Amino acid sequence: LQVGMLKLAHAFAERRGITDFFLYTYPNLINFYRGSFFDLLDVTFEHPDWGSVHLMRMNVSELPRRCASSRSSLAKLLLDG
Repeated sequence: LQVGMLKLAHAFAERRGITDFFLYTYPNLINFYRGSFFDLLDVTFEHPDWGSVHLMRMNVSELPRRCASSRSSLAKLLLDG
């Protein structure tokens, strides 16, 4: 997930009143998405082609608060206009 695409998705969500993003991912990418402010949900399933995948969620309305309290360089990139 590129930073620019995440920025555009966040801006689109704010304009359209979208409150949450969901994705499913391979186990080895969980930490990457956590670093992008997604939270791991307690849902794992077997995809017929990809095998074990995990569901993750980003609360879009909480993103500014989470970024403000984060030391991550991604947080600054996401919300700086």
